[in-house]
Amino acid sequence: MPIKALAFDLYGTILDTNSIAPHLPVPEEHRAAVAAAWRKHQLEYTWRLTIMGQYLPFEDITRRALRNAVHECGLPELGSTRDVLDQYRRLEAFADACPAITELNTQGNVDVYVFSNGHESVVAAALNHVGLTGVEVVSVNTMRTYKPALEVYRGLCMALGLDPQEVALVSGNAFDIVGADAVGIQTVWVDREGRGWKDGLGYPAHTVTGLGELKELVAHMNRDR
Repeated sequence: MPIKALAFDLYGTILDTNSIAPHLPVPEEHRAAVAAAWRKHQLEYTWRLTIMGQYLPFEDITRRALRNAVHECGLPELGSTRDVLDQYRRLEAFADACPAITELNTQGNVDVYVFSNGHESVVAAALNHVGLTGVEVVSVNTMRTYKPALEVYRGLCMALGLDPQEVALVSGNAFDIVGADAVGIQTVWVDREGRGWKDGLGYPAHTVTGLGELKELVAHMNRDR
């Protein structure tokens, strides 16, 4: 079956979660560590909630993960977190993301979606901030569980009305790739840093070093089908 839809992960694929670091209200020498710990706990909380069969909104998880990250780095508790959480809704995009996605979306050979743990309204605002408009959002919010639960990938295919083999997930997160692959979705791992695949639970069908390679890759994938 040809690829009819590309579903892009948001955080870590389109948006650079490390771009929050300069905006953190902590001493400059701790900002990179806090940003990394924040992302780590954000993901960990989603996984733990999924295992427990519980659900919290992603923004609530993000707020709680920030508090954990600050404590982990040995820093005093933040006062108000409103400003930094507002800034998290305005993360910067990777340089290759918007041009590549815009070209794919306007080219019309495949349908383009953003598939995210974030709420639809938050994701739409984040995309608007980086100038990426006209892309439909599919959120796990309607499924009330988080990646990489298999039901969210099945839910994605149902939302698109497509067979898993007609969908390609594009993600820079290994857990996302492995989850999508488990239900038969085609996978494209984004390895911008060129570190190579390390995950022991599965493999991506394809690897790119930047989103600018996708146009040619999709054409190649569909020629071979």
